[in-house]
Amino acid sequence: MCPLIFKSMAMMEVARRIERASQTDSPVMVFGEPGTGKKQVAESIHRQNRRGDGPLVIFSTENMAARLLEEKLFGNSEKPSVLETTGSGTLLIDEITRLPRTVQARLLEAADARHRADMKYSGDRAIDFRLMATTRYDLRESVARGVLREDIGYRLAVVSIQVPPLRGRREDIPSLVRHILEELSVAHGRCVPSVSSKLMRLLMRHAWPGNVSQLRIYLDTMLYETGGDILDEQNFRVPFL
Repeated sequence: MCPLIFKSMAMMEVARRIERASQTDSPVMVFGEPGTGKKQVAESIHRQNRRGDGPLVIFSTENMAARLLEEKLFGNSEKPSVLETTGSGTLLIDEITRLPRTVQARLLEAADARHRADMKYSGDRAIDFRLMATTRYDLRESVARGVLREDIGYRLAVVSIQVPPLRGRREDIPSLVRHILEELSVAHGRCVPSVSSKLMRLLMRHAWPGNVSQLRIYLDTMLYETGGDILDEQNFRVPFL
């Protein structure tokens, strides 16, 4: 995952909340628009936490039937569960509102009972994991719409972090552009190009509805289409999102 790159006040507040969250074992909710870096925030919390030497297991809820979601999380007689794979690490549910309410209830019970001796995995080991989740939606709205159980919403709201959209932290764009270009240039086996001041102003002015993820894709496309050592305003095309 790309590290958090910032100097804006908005992201400094996120960093402060990351530091506080890393000092506890409470469940965490990270919310924000798609592409803002929610998983990077969760990874930062995990690495700074006492569980940082253990695994961070990211469980995606996208394009998976309810029965399969539950089976993967809690296992069956043939396959180990995601909880078992997580061990004493951190389980991150990516877009928790896609989990059926019955599965949310089981997950909350497992997270709450991780210190009880009578709670087990599908195997013989006791449960001891930290629960984190991401969502693009407001917690209160998700509870009101019925896509998030009220009890798990309350638990996750205790430690919640909102990641601002890129348009709300435009002063971070130059640092992000330089970092992303360095990474992509290494991947493409080419020298890191410089960025003209005019192009940088255009990049900072754009709204970036897809946030950091869209910026990365756009810069990757620009590198592919441009062979020079300098990127300038002539290389700018309005991003496709």
